[in-house]
This record gives sequence, structure tokens and C-alpha cells, in this order.
Amino acid sequence: MKNLITIVFLAGLISFPKTNFGQLPDLGILYNFVLFTSNGSIPNTGQSIVLGNIGSNGGGTVTGFGLPSTVSGTIYQSDPTTAQGAKDLLLAYNDLYTRTATMAGGVVLVGSTVNPGVYSQGGAGSLAGNITLDAKGDSNALFIFITGGALTIGAGTSINLINNASAANVFWVANGAISMATMSTMKGTMIANGAISIGANCNTEGRMFSIGGALSTYNLTAVLPLYYSTTIWTGAGGTNKWFTASNWTHNIPASFVNALIPSTLFAGRLFPLLDSGTAIVDSLTIVSPGSLVVLSALHVKGAIKSSGTFDMSNGTLEMNGTVAQVLASGLFTGNTISNLILSNNTTLSGPLSIAGTLSFSGSNDTLTTGGYLTLKSTASGTARIADLTNASENTGNAIIGTVTIERYIPRKRAWRLLSAPVAAMGAPTINAAWQEGNGGTANSSVSGYGTQITGGSAISGFDQNVTGNPSVKVFINKLNTVVGLPATTGTNVPISTYPGYFIFVRGDRGTNLMQGTDAALSNTTLRIIGQTNKDSIASAINAAGVTMVGNPYCSAINFDLLSKINVASKFYVWDAQTVGSLGYGGYVTVSKNGATYDVSPAGTTVTQYIASGTAFFTESSNGLKGLLTIKEADKSSGGSDQLFKEIESPVGKVAVNLLDSDSSLSLIDGILTTYDKNSDNAVNRLDSKKMYNLAEIIAIGRDSSFLSIERRHTIADNDTTLLKLYRLKPKTYTLMITTSALDGNGLSGQIKDSYSATINNTFIKLNGNTAITFTVNADSASFAANRFSIVFKRTIPTIVTYKDVRACNQQNNIVVSWNNATEKNIRNYKVQEQQSTNDSSFVEVATIAAKLNNDGIANYSWLDVTAQVGTHYYRIKATDVQGNVTYSSIVNATIRNNAGSVPSISIHGNIVHGNTVTLAFINVKAGVNTALLYNLQGQLIKEFKIAHGGENISLHNININRNLATGWYQLKVSGKSINIKVPFFKQQ
Repeated sequence: MKNLITIVFLAGLISFPKTNFGQLPDLGILYNFVLFTSNGSIPNTGQSIVLGNIGSNGGGTVTGFGLPSTVSGTIYQSDPTTAQGAKDLLLAYNDLYTRTATMAGGVVLVGSTVNPGVYSQGGAGSLAGNITLDAKGDSNALFIFITGGALTIGAGTSINLINNASAANVFWVANGAISMATMSTMKGTMIANGAISIGANCNTEGRMFSIGGALSTYNLTAVLPLYYSTTIWTGAGGTNKWFTASNWTHNIPASFVNALIPSTLFAGRLFPLLDSGTAIVDSLTIVSPGSLVVLSALHVKGAIKSSGTFDMSNGTLEMNGTVAQVLASGLFTGNTISNLILSNNTTLSGPLSIAGTLSFSGSNDTLTTGGYLTLKSTASGTARIADLTNASENTGNAIIGTVTIERYIPRKRAWRLLSAPVAAMGAPTINAAWQEGNGGTANSSVSGYGTQITGGSAISGFDQNVTGNPSVKVFINKLNTVVGLPATTGTNVPISTYPGYFIFVRGDRGTNLMQGTDAALSNTTLRIIGQTNKDSIASAINAAGVTMVGNPYCSAINFDLLSKINVASKFYVWDAQTVGSLGYGGYVTVSKNGATYDVSPAGTTVTQYIASGTAFFTESSNGLKGLLTIKEADKSSGGSDQLFKEIESPVGKVAVNLLDSDSSLSLIDGILTTYDKNSDNAVNRLDSKKMYNLAEIIAIGRDSSFLSIERRHTIADNDTTLLKLYRLKPKTYTLMITTSALDGNGLSGQIKDSYSATINNTFIKLNGNTAITFTVNADSASFAANRFSIVFKRTIPTIVTYKDVRACNQQNNIVVSWNNATEKNIRNYKVQEQQSTNDSSFVEVATIAAKLNNDGIANYSWLDVTAQVGTHYYRIKATDVQGNVTYSSIVNATIRNNAGSVPSISIHGNIVHGNTVTLAFINVKAGVNTALLYNLQGQLIKEFKIAHGGENISLHNININRNLATGWYQLKVSGKSINIKVPFFKQQ
């Protein structure tokens, strides 16, 4: 037996039936072809039906397949695809023709029953009558028939398949012509080293390929075979890419094909990585220590079995079978997946954590949790359950069973305004949820979870501290007042009792309450186990005062979409990141203004999107009782978890290098000071002492110490660094002062010089380089060790007063304008745009010089001509001559296209044949667009310009004009209204 690939599996887990004689040949690009000739024409007579591709190479033509004939695939004629097909066919022919016979009897068959194996005939072969191929129950059983000459198929011959035999596993190979007489029915792939002629009214489930000769048909019905049931990863393609066909024994898995990742591979081969596109399989099996890492999307119709490594922590899994599916225990690395899409009834039989989004794609599907499901919340983000109705298009989707719902809280002693997104039926107590069932005890065994709740007796579930002050308060809507959690019932009431809770979070259950404010800070995660809400939730709104409402869902909601009857279009939320007078947070107001929302105070991360696990206040719009209804369709992937993120202040740095100005600014010595919130100003082991050089020295003088590196706390008011310089010589030096992350918030810095009035009080840049050149002479004051110091002062100057900041849509561009009531000592203004709806950071998109600087009124505007369809957020950054910064409030505007739809660009089937790529532009604005072609390694291959007239639907062809290898590529198309990535699979 020649060149058989053997794959070793763990004993008892996988075994191959003895009837599988070698692997299937690799048909390469011809996998989806029914008719193909490497050198000849393909003429058809009559009405034929061909379900698959047709190809003719070598200058031949394909004729006669127009109406009334039907061809479901593509017809290729002497192009790069057929050229590659000819190469692939020759390889497949040589593979099959040189296989050694394993069965006696030859290939002269008349009414026979044939078992699996390789049959060989020294000369011509023939078929007649009813011939039965019996797979003996093995769906992978292989039948190969080889003739040394022509193969003749008599009239009325019929090939029948029984006991799991598959046409995909049957091959007829002739070293000569193949002729098929009228009214015959064939199964399998026929490959002839000569012409192929098909008589009238024949049927085939398979393929007809000729290496050299014409292929003629007459009233033929031909379909591709139902292919193999399992394809096995070998890594033979030399990469770890899922979509490389040569990495699999039987091509890339499909919806009707099982995928198997074995335990071992040949030396040097890699296990699969799915890092782009969407893979589809029937069932998936991973055998230890085999592995699969998914970074994109995987759809599974059948079962998943894994004793190896299955990493879905950054991937999307869709369960889309036709019968109920099960996700078993221990399938995934860390029992965690990023996103889960349910298109079928699915049951969990073991722990599963979702870090991203749980969603449903159709109707009447269920997820039965068995109590195993956890919606994770970390510093990186919080998992959510998407709209079960998909914008009211679907019905009947449900989550059955309890869910563990987490809410991450960063380390900070602050009040939080939280809701409990669980149904009232079966809701746990506050004690069982946020106190981990240990309220009133000293048990702190669950590190990183829960919190301490004080305000009453231990028997009522309260934790004990020195003051006994309540750390949980509730809002009584009828009384319009905040009160402490009732001491009698304490934390032993269901957590669904109140719509929301003010809770003072000190840290996890391990916080030592007896240390008061000296207790160490810690991050914690509050978790609730209960049924999730799925129906609309209505809340009565008081006629007077405010009313507390809790977000009932495990998802952010868009306040703008909520159903409001006599309810104002504004709400109030608590932001723990707002310092407040005590540093524990403060209220933020969000109010609708036309099509946008104003937020006060400015600079907060709060938007119109109310985060999961958050409560808020709203009020009546007209002094009458109102009704606020929150629906599934109000859920949003917009907004963010910024309210629950720890604000990491950047580390400020000041580096001072002493340079020799007489020697091309060569470096002599240097010092460094860093500023961050976790350091203190006392000299300690975090600081680094100065080692003395033999030549000139610069050091930091602090108390009685001389330092090379000093770690100091973030500058709160004024800060002075004494520079100590020794062994200076009569010459010219330069102090190169390099600063970073010190700009903004009213901070200014100056160099103090006790010798030179010219240098003294020179302002230094707060984010950049400042060169101070000085000269040492015979005067001892010029080389005094304490001549220089750096002084930072924090002031809050009113450098500009913004009067009116706006953003508005102007003919699908956005105009950002602002008026200043006062303007003085301003260097410039910078327009900043928020990077995305899930990112609170801004990037600078335009710089505009200040006009007046004389305390007068100034008007400014800037046109964003690159704005795409969607909502855009802007703010103005004003910088004065000393580097102080003032920000405006955040404004936004929305661009909608004429059709009211999001623009899109697609490639039909994401498959490209030959050198022409056809792009479908839908709802794209007119303009010249740039298309960049990349391979999977991110290398730019070619750039194109596409002029689009603005039609709602338009096709554009680009010629890639080079022989690209078969595989996946990506076009990045950008223009006035679009920035879209379009992946496609290139076939030869």
C-alpha cells in the first residue's frame, strides 16, 4: 500500500473500521465540479440538469447548457481556475491509478454485489446490470475501481449503494475513454485518461472528469455526491489555519461533515486556529492532547466532545442543530466562552461562563441552564443577555433555570447605586447574594467576592463594625426619601424587594471593618443567583419628586427607547468616579436635548445607556403620575461598563538629563521622578539612591537623601524637586527636561535658577522636551549645588468659558461649532472625537488656532466630512500658552443615509473565482473609495480606487490582476461614509 497516512489516536477513544482502504484523494479545486476536462470541450445536447460547477481547460469550450438546461454552479472556460483544476486532477488521477488492488475480481461486473476495497483490471473494464456496493455499515468505506484501458458502461446499468455506502467514496478510474450508454445510473467520481461520452437520459450522483479529451452529455442529470461524514485535521498544509483545505483529510468541514481534531500529529505540524471567518461543522470532537483555539465564529449542528483543549474565551459559538443539543461539563478552557448564540434548544450539563454576549437568532429556542450558567463580570467588561426578541421580530425564546449574575466593583470606598436584575420569584436574599450567605458572621473565606454590609444586628444579617452606620440604603418611592435598610429584617429579605440599593462598597468579604478607613482596598465581585427577567417591566412614576427604577435586565438599556407615559426624558444616576465632597461619588444628570442628550457634570463617562446592574432616578414630565416600561427591545450593546471601571491615572514622569553642550550634547548623567497615585512622598525603598560618578553629577535632593529615581504621589497642589549638581566645570551645559502625562488639570511647571534671572521662572513643557542651556564660570554661584529646582503648581485657571457647543448634521457631514464668552492666553483648540461607543477615550481630529486671546467673544466651527453613518461624539480641548487644558461638554450628532439603512459591502458567497472581485455596494454614499487588499498575514497586496455614484444598490468589479494562491483574503474599503472589511476565499 502506497503512502497511506496513519494517525494515532488514544486507545479506546477512536478506531477506524478495517474496510477503510486509505484516504480519499484530494480533488483540490475540483471538489465542487461535476463536469471537467483538462484538455477538451464539453458539448451538451438536450435538456440537462447539472448541480455543480462545469469546467473546460486547454482552449476547449462549454456549449449547450443554456435554457432549457439547468446549471446550479459556475461554468469556467480556460481560465486560472481550470488551469489549477487540470493540475489537481492529474494529481488525483495518479494517486488513484497507482493504488494497489486489495480485492480480487477485476472490473468486469455484471449484476454483482461488491464489498469495499481497491479493484484493478489489467485491460479494459465493463459494467452491466444492477451492481450493488455494500459498505457493511461503514459510512467511510472506500470503493476504487481501476482499469488499464477503457471503461464501458452498458445501457440500463445501475449502481446501487447499501449499508451506508456513499457516492462520495466511490471512484472509477480508466486509463482510456469512458462511455456510458443510455438510461444508466452511476454513483461516484469517474476519471478518464481519454474522452467521456454519456448517452441519453443518464443519471449520476458524482463527477465526470477527463484528463485529455472531450466530455459529451445528452439529457444528463448529474449532482455532486453527498460527501464524507467526517474530516480529520492533519495539519499537512503546513499552517494552523482552519480554512486551509490541505490541513484536512477530506477538505474543510461543512454543515453536514463532522470535524475531528486528533490527539497527535506528525512532527512539526500544528493544531488548528480559527482566527477569521465563520466555520461550520456538524459535530466536533477534540481528542486530548489535541487543541482548537477559536478567535472568530464556530457554528455547530451536532454534538461537541472534547477531552483536549477547546479555547473559546475569545470566540463566538453558535448552536444551530435541528435536534436538541447539549453543552457538557469541561468542554471549554476555563469553562468560559466569549459569545454564545442559540439557534436551537440547548441544555447545559456542566458549568459554563459567558464573558461577552448570550443571544438568540430565531424563535422558540430555549437555553436550559441547570443552574450552571454564569454571566461573568471583570475589569474588562460584563457579560450580557441580548434582546430575546431581536427587535420584536422573534418570539418564544427563553432561558430556563437560574443564572449566576456577576457585577465587578473596582477598589474604591464609594457609594454605588445598584439594581438586582433577577425575577422576584425565587430571588435570593441580600445576604445570600451580596454577602455570599455569610452576613453577620466573620466568615471571609470567599476572596474576591461579596462585600460587608453594616447597619444593624448580626442576627438580622448585618456585619459588625466600629460605628454601626448603615452601608445599604433604599429609596422609598412613596415617601420620596432615602432610608437605611430596615434593621429588623436586615439583609434577610429577598434582593428583589427594592428596585435599587445605595450600597457603600469597601471591598470584598475579607475587608477588616475594625480598621475603618485604614482597611486595605480590594476589588470585589457581587453575584446573584436567580431567574433572569424576560418580560416587559413597568414602573409607576410619582407625580411629584423622583422615582427610583432599576435596570431589570442583564444588559445595558437605551433610555431613549423606553416607553414613557407622563415621564420626563431625563434621568439621574450615581457615578462613583465623580469625586464629590467626600470622595464617595455624586449624581449625574442626563437630559434629552432634541435628538441628543446633555450630561452634567461634563467629563463623566455616563451616557444615555444605563449599565447592567444599575438603578437610576427619573420623574414625571407634567406633575401627573406616569408609567415607565422597559422592554427586551430596549436592550443595547451600546454604552459601557465605565461606571464600574477603575480610573487608572497615567504615571507622570520628569526626566532630567545633564548634557555637555560643548561636546554635541553628549550625555553626562541623569535623574528621574515619577508621579502616580500608589506612591507616597516619603523617601523609602521604592526610591533609588544616587551612585556617584567620577565626573559631573546630577541628583535629586530630598530631605537628607540624594536620589537617582524618586517615586512620588500624584501632584495634589505644589511640588518642588531640588536638583543637586556637583563637579561642574567652567563650560556650557544643557539640562534636557523630558516630561510625560503631566498636562491638563491646571498644572504648570517652571525651572527655578538662583543665578540667572534670564533662566529663572522659565515654563517647562508638561508633555515634551524643554532644553535649559546654562554656563558655568568662575563665579561660585554659577556652579552652586542647589542652583536649580523644578516647581510644579496646580491652579485651576479659567482660561476659556464655553458658551455654546453644538454638533449637527449638515447634508450628511457634521458641523461642530462653539462660542466662547471669554478667551485669553489660548494657544489652540483641538476637536476630539470618541473612538467608539464602547470606548470612553477621545482622539484628536482637528487643530484650530485661537483667534482673539483678549477676553473677547470668539466663534469657531469645524466640518467633519469623514463622518460615517451612526452617532458621533465630540468635545473641544482648549490649551493655553502654559499647557493648561479645559474641556467642553460632550456633544453628538447622528448621520443617517437616505434609505435609513446602514451601508454595507459584500461579495456573493464570500468566494472569488479567477481574478475579478465583484463588490455589492448597498446604501453607500457617493464618492471615491479606497480598497486595500490584504492577505491573512496582514500584508498589503494591492490598492484600488472605486468611484461610486451613490446608487442604493450597485456592483463594482475590481481586477486583482495577479495569481494569488488559493486561500482567504480581506478587502478593507474606506471612504466618506464607510470603513468596512470584506473577507473572501480566493479559488484558482
